Amino acid sequence: MSNFQKNSLSRGRTEYLQIFALESGAKSRFSLNRSCNIISKNLKTLLMNSATNLQILDGGPSGQPIQFATIGQQVYHKWTCDSETVDTFCAVVHSCFVDDGNGDKVEILNSDGCALDKYLLNNLEYPTDLMAGQEAHVYKYADRSQLFYQCQISITIKEPNSECARPQCSEPQGFGAVRSGNAPAPAAAPASPAQLRLLRKREIDYANTLDVRTDIS
Repeated sequence: MSNFQKNSLSRGRTEYLQIFALESGAKSRFSLNRSCNIISKNLKTLLMNSATNLQILDGGPSGQPIQFATIGQQVYHKWTCDSETVDTFCAVVHSCFVDDGNGDKVEILNSDGCALDKYLLNNLEYPTDLMAGQEAHVYKYADRSQLFYQCQISITIKEPNSECARPQCSEPQGFGAVRSGNAPAPAAAPASPAQLRLLRKREIDYANTLDVRTDIS
């Protein structure tokens, strides 16, 4: 869809979104402007409500959501977006960082949505248009008591009669995560286990992109 008029709305202090409304008389791939308006309204609803979230599940994709975990425990990171309309939207998870809470970050998914270190997080799987996930093991920085995940989810309108475009990624290598600041790399297998509390929150960012965060302490 092209030739959009851009509007911006705010929700709370930290949650923002960008809504795209079709300009009067603009051409689009849809036969009716009304259809475009309905889809735009549904996209606005999808972004504004709490339909997009990250769950950390025990063991695998069919596991139960957990609030506590042990270092080295296998978990499943699951991103989902719920929509009343079927076969209309696509979601891509990208730009994921692990943060020690002091501003030092390790990039684990790049801006294209490709994994950088298979020991921290492998390339994501997309079972449905609005779901992504991957198994991982709980880890932490060697000398930090907290660990924060921050990822972005881009929501786009699906092309008619087509599949959602997905990141085209090569197999990630081990220890390929990109560090910024002076933080040591997260330790995937520390010597002693520790109980970690898992919390979740989400933000709405610009350009139909949702910020989804998880912190472990």
